[in-house]
Amino acid sequence: MQSGQYDIADITASQVAGVKAAGFPVETTDVLPVRVLDVNNTVKPFDNPKVVEAISTAIDRQALVKTANFGYGTPAWQPFPRGYVAYNADLDNLYPHDVAMAKRLLAEAGYPDGVDVQLALSKADDPVGELIQQQLNAAGIRTTLTVQTPGVNNYITRRYPFVLDQFNARQSPVQALQVLFGPEGLMNLGKTTPPRSCPPPSPRPAGTR
Repeated sequence: MQSGQYDIADITASQVAGVKAAGFPVETTDVLPVRVLDVNNTVKPFDNPKVVEAISTAIDRQALVKTANFGYGTPAWQPFPRGYVAYNADLDNLYPHDVAMAKRLLAEAGYPDGVDVQLALSKADDPVGELIQQQLNAAGIRTTLTVQTPGVNNYITRRYPFVLDQFNARQSPVQALQVLFGPEGLMNLGKTTPPRSCPPPSPRPAGTR
């Protein structure tokens, strides 16, 4: 672009400031990919729903957007971004960031002294993974980062029960839900599916967000 050879380029969030400083205009657009955590709910400690809820509660999504993605992006509690046909505004902030609540959930799950987990990444220098590790550690979810073995397809081998992943929403919401939650869904590591009617999340004590 600086030489005039190209008129347009696709850049990452980390490059925006430099590109603007060089005098180029920058346009942003909403896209479908959502960063997600794949969980095998048949493997301890993830077989306890309260542990999974504690993980969701321990994560500060807004901080991930601000720090790891330089402020570009939107915190998500569902696989469907705003503007998508299946997006449900009622799910926003479903699990507000609350370290104290995360610790209580761990205690209720039988881990009053915290729990050790391993989070698998696709590459060692993923800033989102490093920040998630810090946030989980603060809630007593002692997290070790590991890089997935190259060539190992975790959707098939299910070698890693807790993985930082990315989901690209399908054109059909039904297909998207099947991929994530269907009994044969690629990203459903536990190969289990919730009943048609699921219990609501644990009630929040008075005074909590």
